[in-house]
Amino acid sequence: FNFYDNFAGTTLKSNWVNNGMTVSVNNGVTLTPSGSPGTWSRDSITYNINVYNTNYVAESLTKVTTMSSAGATDVEPVDILNSNSATAYSNNYNVVDTGIMFGGNPPNYYHSTQTSQGSVTITSISMPSGYSYSVFSLYQIYVNGASVGVAVNYSNILNTQTNYNPSTQYLGIGGYAVSGGAVTFVTQWFRARAYPPDGVMPSVSFGGVS
Repeated sequence: FNFYDNFAGTTLKSNWVNNGMTVSVNNGVTLTPSGSPGTWSRDSITYNINVYNTNYVAESLTKVTTMSSAGATDVEPVDILNSNSATAYSNNYNVVDTGIMFGGNPPNYYHSTQTSQGSVTITSISMPSGYSYSVFSLYQIYVNGASVGVAVNYSNILNTQTNYNPSTQYLGIGGYAVSGGAVTFVTQWFRARAYPPDGVMPSVSFGGVS
């Protein structure tokens, strides 16, 4: 399973399901959560191909353009969700893994994964030196069996293990804004590619990508 979308043109491709986002496509996609009420209510665009039982790396090149200090906000540049339904995100338990999630101004950074049915682990994480959410960064989730890792700009953030492996899993870009919060973010491109056969992720050096 591999795909790449640079959001060329002015509309989402047909494989994307819009679940509550205000969407603007123009050589990139600008997303604004609708502010739907409810704890952990998420809006998203979800790629309508089931990635269950595959090993892969999912990546998005994303930056935040607006993040209010009021209310509650959240950005999830790469999500794994266990449903592509428009009503799927009413609580935590429809998330398989949020990758790097962040919200607020100044932001707090977290990782959320469902380690077993109905049991979600939320971990506070730190971002690498020089990182800024307001410039384009590469957000990554890499999945190899029960092993899940998250990274930004090829810099590993954490690795975890999960026994939760629902038979429907979809990749998406998610977020929310409630209680007066406001957030808008832009994804220049999104892709999924095969997990490296030797398990070694590429790294960035001044000579390029190796």
